[in-house]
Amino acid sequence: MRFEETPITECVLPSGLRLFFAPSKLQIGFAGIYVCAGARDETPTEYGVAHLVEHMYFKGTEKRSGLQVTSRIEDIGGDINAYTTKEETVIHANFMPTYLERVLELLADILCHASFPEKELEREREVVLEEIASYKDDPTEQIFDDYEDLLYRGTELGHTILGTSAAVKKYKREQLLTYLRRSYGLDRMGIFVTGPFDFKTVERWAAKFFVDIPYTPVSQQQRSFVAPHDLPQYTKITRRTAQAHCVVGALAPSNADPKRYVMRLLSEILGGSATSARLNKRMREKLGLVYSVESQLVSFVDTGYLSIYFATSHEQLAQCLEIVYDELRQLREKPVPASQLKVTKDRYIGQFWLANENIESTMLSYVRAALDHFPYHSAAQLIEIWQGVTQEDILACANEYLGEAQLATLVYTRS
Repeated sequence: MRFEETPITECVLPSGLRLFFAPSKLQIGFAGIYVCAGARDETPTEYGVAHLVEHMYFKGTEKRSGLQVTSRIEDIGGDINAYTTKEETVIHANFMPTYLERVLELLADILCHASFPEKELEREREVVLEEIASYKDDPTEQIFDDYEDLLYRGTELGHTILGTSAAVKKYKREQLLTYLRRSYGLDRMGIFVTGPFDFKTVERWAAKFFVDIPYTPVSQQQRSFVAPHDLPQYTKITRRTAQAHCVVGALAPSNADPKRYVMRLLSEILGGSATSARLNKRMREKLGLVYSVESQLVSFVDTGYLSIYFATSHEQLAQCLEIVYDELRQLREKPVPASQLKVTKDRYIGQFWLANENIESTMLSYVRAALDHFPYHSAAQLIEIWQGVTQEDILACANEYLGEAQLATLVYTRS
């Protein structure tokens, strides 16, 4: 069975901005702005600014109020939104294909003419403060922020994307503009479009609207690469939660490292979505200790980490940790049975096959790889890579990255 690849075309507009386009048979348009700048590009006096900038993009341009910006899409039944991560800021819109011109004009207005009005900033900071408070009320979210701080303390990755309430309360318009001038560069951004369009039409409208880009190349500025450091093996934070929450993990391959494909299968073996995943089978199906247990791999440009998360009763925390450590030890000491590896590959590739029908996800993966300069593999290539992973590969990665001394555990517990 052949995997039908989505062809992605790219070009450089007269303004110097890169355009990425993928055709789609679906009668839905998807377009946006991708910027390789996020929380890791902030200085220590700017933590939270990148996220605040994302919010402020919708609060007005030189010719539109904030309400006019959002209603420009909402009035045609579309949706516009944005998100910020440690390494990227993305503004994206879904819309009926007949409104492509309207959407590209609005996105260009946001990128080139956002005004960041001081009055709107005063209002929007309150929204962000509520967002920070909501995260603090949710241990399943907060623990991952704390875990990244633990892994990457003292580096540009070692702080929360939202920033602190105290810091966000102090930021003024000029600090947002200073961050933009330093971190946003023409060589670190692009626009993307998918839908039932032809490339020439998309290129014509994009060239018309995306002019006078207020950013110059900043490729001379290099992100500092994360230096390895000794991790605390066990960290406890006292929190009055109904359950104990826990993350166990270790540093892992970056986006540029081919070993990340092996680690994805290793993560699936440990705590994938299937009931047959090792931790799920022991902790939930056999002993009923948890409602769920999850393993995931997070990759950045220069580093990454694997994490295992679960929540359980405070009394059963020690037993759950023993099981997690035992499963990691087994991965280091003996090869995964060939039958289990085959089932894992089939399951993971099947999930990937279904998810790849989402052209939006494919487009964003391609754009990120192109702008951040790491290898991009087509769906067919990825399937071939995963099919080629061996028992020895899994064993080697487990020993290289998941040694006992390399593990870092973070626990939320009452005492």
